[in-house]
Amino acid sequence: MPLNILKNYRERKIKEAWKLYHDGKREEAFRKIRLLLKSTNKEVQLEALQIAGMAMYKLKRFDQSINYFQKACKLGNARHDWFNLSMLMPNQNTFWKRRLHLT
Repeated sequence: MPLNILKNYRERKIKEAWKLYHDGKREEAFRKIRLLLKSTNKEVQLEALQIAGMAMYKLKRFDQSINYFQKACKLGNARHDWFNLSMLMPNQNTFWKRRLHLT
């Protein structure tokens, strides 16, 4: 597949996923970018991780959301990903207990 066609495909999927997310269709948005989470293109993967993290947060799947934001932080070290992650962490007592081996 030529690179420009692949690039257009990825950009279209990202754009469609953001629209679904903003329309309140978080599960569909996640399904739209699921394959892009493993992209070899760093920018594409980073945006897919951000969409996944936000979608999981809105679906109250906090452990999954934390996982996606952690990956985004490691990949891109973006200020907003660190903020999202920090806002999730204190609310996840079960997450911290597991991490600290308290359960």
